[in-house]
Amino acid sequence: MEIAILGATLLLALAAFASQRFRVQMVAMSVLVVLTLTGVVSVPEALSGFSNPAVITVGAVLVVSGGLVRTGVAGTLGRGILRLAGSGKARITSLPATEEKVLQAIGEAGSSK
Repeated sequence: MEIAILGATLLLALAAFASQRFRVQMVAMSVLVVLTLTGVVSVPEALSGFSNPAVITVGAVLVVSGGLVRTGVAGTLGRGILRLAGSGKARITSLPATEEKVLQAIGEAGSSK
């Protein structure tokens, strides 16, 4: 019976994702709730993913990026990158990649202490 519940839940989730009528977060959380309430997944198993630092990091990045978009900072940064990079594709893609490498190096230096 569990495999039938899991299969049906996954098919419904795929249909919901494909239709784009619902927010991705709502579909994902609904799957978690349905599988927990039906007993396919235990409560500790359902909540164990939230103790993973990667999940917390992704959530934090989504919150920060949402804030940057709503305040207009992301648009301002994007326009600045386009102004610095010009119209060449290679320059447009290399500038953010270079910035990412610098930020990664700063992060690694900070975490090695």
